[in-house]
Amino acid sequence: MRDIDKYWDTYKDNYGFEEVLSVYRERKALEFLYKQEARNVLEIGAGFRPLFLNYKEFHKYTVVEPGKKPFEFLSKHTESNSRIECIYGTLEDSFEKLLKYNFDFIVLNGILHEIEEPEIFLNFIYRLMKDKTFVYFSVANAQSVHRLLAKKMGLIQNISDRTSLNLKLEQQVVFDSSSLVKLLMQAMPNIKVKNLGTFFIKPFTNEQMFLAAKAGILNQDIFEGLFRLSEIFPDVGCEIFCVIQKEQGLNG
Repeated sequence: MRDIDKYWDTYKDNYGFEEVLSVYRERKALEFLYKQEARNVLEIGAGFRPLFLNYKEFHKYTVVEPGKKPFEFLSKHTESNSRIECIYGTLEDSFEKLLKYNFDFIVLNGILHEIEEPEIFLNFIYRLMKDKTFVYFSVANAQSVHRLLAKKMGLIQNISDRTSLNLKLEQQVVFDSSSLVKLLMQAMPNIKVKNLGTFFIKPFTNEQMFLAAKAGILNQDIFEGLFRLSEIFPDVGCEIFCVIQKEQGLNG
């Protein structure tokens, strides 16, 4: 069983360039929240960057967070807002309660590749979906430029190999777009993919990107360019985004 609180301590120690990526990860998710005009939102594992800090168009926003420190952080930000509910625990722990809700948008931002039994987890998500519920995923991309470069340099044998950082954070798998969609289709029958792509071209590892930024070689203008560059190279951004919905009329 994974120790989520230990995970957050390890994550904090290895943050570095992840702070930059988290901004763009959030930005991409917000694009879809605004596009779908989401009103009743569920976010799983929001950590210290819940989307409700920047998305205000909801009627009800529910967060499920299994980490003690992130939950305490979230609670401080939500105790004065009756439209926001924070639940401490895992999705499985809170599932029966969540079944009573009617979500039109579910967010899993940087979560799925960290789940030990993703098929079981996704089945819980599927059972929470209504006919018109959108589910947004983002995960690390095995076909990211920095992984392709590492393979050509002989540093890794396969682009899906887990790196030392993946192992430290107990991340279970590195997806490419095909393997992600395959898993979703296997675990969640009768769904359709509404949007699929990647974002942020990252040529080097997080540590190298952080050092380059610290040295002044990389700056915010370059980060913006790298984010937009994935419009030209849509398959090799460092993260995949995927939006799914049930086939109309099929309740599963």
